[in-house]
Amino acid sequence: MRLNKNITERLNLLKEIVNFLSDEKSLSTYLKIANIYTEECRYNSAIKFYKKGLQISKRLFGINNVEVAKFYNDIGNVFLLKKDFENSIKNFQKSLTIRIKILGEIHQDTAASYYNLGVAFLKKEDYIKAFELNGKALEIYLKICGDSSTSVAKCYANIAAICEVADEYKLAIKNYKKAYKISKKLLGNKNPMTNFYFNKISDICKTMQS
Repeated sequence: MRLNKNITERLNLLKEIVNFLSDEKSLSTYLKIANIYTEECRYNSAIKFYKKGLQISKRLFGINNVEVAKFYNDIGNVFLLKKDFENSIKNFQKSLTIRIKILGEIHQDTAASYYNLGVAFLKKEDYIKAFELNGKALEIYLKICGDSSTSVAKCYANIAAICEVADEYKLAIKNYKKAYKISKKLLGNKNPMTNFYFNKISDICKTMQS
């Protein structure tokens, strides 16, 4: 499927502009181009431009920098969308290593890296590793945010999904209920995620009764 005319024109303009920018100013433009390609599901093109931004960031700031970590994280997300879990994990791990070094363990960006790694391992069906990483992300988020965060709810939901796969239905319900309670409080009853958690609880209860 071809990109529509407006998007193509915008991409062409950005690609032309970036050639006249300094390295530092070009970073945000490469990021815009990569984000557009990601939104349009052109994942290989997105990775290409994220990598251009990554190389410039490394050249400008060195390896241990928040911008470098963010580009690795963005690349990991695109590989996850491509279902290329090995490359997704590889890039998320690089992002995590940098974030731990410069931000420490107790930081939201570090927690996000643990969470993203957990999602990748969950998609890969490595449930033991996914459980461990989601638990680590949850621990950090709780220290920073308490239970007033949608990130905490997502961690509980991922742990619940792992428990469900392992037929640990009571534990799955327990964690989905925690996710539901937080989502309901922060986002309201009508939010799609709140409804998703509620429906998961209902579905598992039906499974247990059958």
